[in-house]
Amino acid sequence: MFDVVIVGSGASGVAAALSLSKKGIFPVLIDAGLKPPSDPPIEENFYDYCERNDCFSQVIGRNYEGLSNLERNRIPVPAKLTSPKIRFVTERAAELSPVIENNYNLIQSFARGGLGNAWGAGLYKYTDRDLEDFPVKEKDLEPWYKRLSGEIGISGENDDLTPYFGRDDHLQPPLRLSINAAHLLKRFRRKKSRLQKKGVFIGRPRLGVLSEEKDGRKPCDYRNLEFWEPVLSYIYSPAMTLEKLIRSNKIRYLSGLLVQRWDRRKENIIVQARSIDNGQSSTFSCKRLILAAGAVNSARLALSSRNDYRTRLTLLDNPALQFPLVLPGRIGRRLEREAFGLTQLNMIYEREADKKLYQGSILEVTSPSRAEFFGSFPLSARDNLKMIRMMLPALMVMQMFFPIGRKEGALLSLEESGKLKIQGSGRRVEDKIIGEILKIMRAIGAFSHPFLVIHVPEGHGIHYAGTLPMGKDPDGPYMCETNGELWGEPGVFVVDGSVFPVLPAKNFSFAVMANAMRIACNVACSLKE
Repeated sequence: MFDVVIVGSGASGVAAALSLSKKGIFPVLIDAGLKPPSDPPIEENFYDYCERNDCFSQVIGRNYEGLSNLERNRIPVPAKLTSPKIRFVTERAAELSPVIENNYNLIQSFARGGLGNAWGAGLYKYTDRDLEDFPVKEKDLEPWYKRLSGEIGISGENDDLTPYFGRDDHLQPPLRLSINAAHLLKRFRRKKSRLQKKGVFIGRPRLGVLSEEKDGRKPCDYRNLEFWEPVLSYIYSPAMTLEKLIRSNKIRYLSGLLVQRWDRRKENIIVQARSIDNGQSSTFSCKRLILAAGAVNSARLALSSRNDYRTRLTLLDNPALQFPLVLPGRIGRRLEREAFGLTQLNMIYEREADKKLYQGSILEVTSPSRAEFFGSFPLSARDNLKMIRMMLPALMVMQMFFPIGRKEGALLSLEESGKLKIQGSGRRVEDKIIGEILKIMRAIGAFSHPFLVIHVPEGHGIHYAGTLPMGKDPDGPYMCETNGELWGEPGVFVVDGSVFPVLPAKNFSFAVMANAMRIACNVACSLKE
């Protein structure tokens, strides 16, 4: 008999385990736990390495996976997940969690540390404005934000975005800006007063990326390895905290297992799992069960445990657009070889027409594979390569996220075959909004065109939420109390994005982790009553 069993080792599961350990609870964490490849890491700047070595296996891969986004009629996957060394993050997903998709493109992970192995490391507080439709407020999450900041190490700055990201007096200094990002920020500051009157705010991101040494982890060294190495000490991953908990004997970690359902035996919760290697079944008895398998697979467990093949649950994910941005003065210049290859700047657009907040992450493109841009040029293969060399020093990309409410989400259900079915909503961002954002970017010297804007496939925002929402007065079997307890299931708690009733236009990992710690603290207190 265990006090607590946690399902899943992603950001929410690890945060819950951390919170329990600080309360003296020794949880068991059950996980598929796929690991990164054991290939030797690149120890130098990526460009220097490629000049002196055959880097085919690191960039293209033995099965040509680095070129997968060039295939015709194939839904592209996020660029980082085409990298041969990082493909482990989504390995075996179709086998372990089969899904029937209509107008949806789900990305799942069964890796140790979950999708946090390949995230952009953006860590932003949900403020009271973001939490308007939640049963919790910023003050309820603030103690956990603070503890997580100490655990992770977050770089950033209290600047013009502080009203939207919240104040944090424990930030490390922001990372060094790339040449292109510094140019955009300078142009914004020159026109700051006029742009802010139009609801446009640009500043530094909050990143789980070290700019200073912390706990033996070295700071970012600007080697352009973000798309090529699965483990970089300066980029935080939940797997880091998990390994620390295991080493310090604060948790029992059971990998190679896929949880399938739970049942009840008197007062105990019986968790059923099977080996992902040989299919052998195992059962675990516990007093409290914490679901941290992600919004999709926590929903799968809830439906499976009730043998429910009729209910359709709402699945939320932030709609997103990708804006390729060209800085004309940088065309044909020398490519910057020493840069941080992920988010450089954030933009908030507080749109007057609908009173909504939109958030953009402006990313450098010095790290992704050239194959990601090859299909965007209309010339011959040889000429496209020449064009890429000319254009790449002048390119950036902005990923723009949009809020989503419960009536706008996809629908998720369980088939009797055991497969999940997801029906996409078909929602698209209005052309008028796209035009407004292009105009804003032109004002700071970054040019694009509506024809070049990419409507990110539904599901590729990878901010999955809403399947088991929490509310002040839950009134159905697939809702949660404010303390995360699933309605009608005493002792079963949900800590991942499932419990978020809506999604603001903001990276949600920090809020998910803080909320998981809050709920886990309540679980610990209930065990001691």
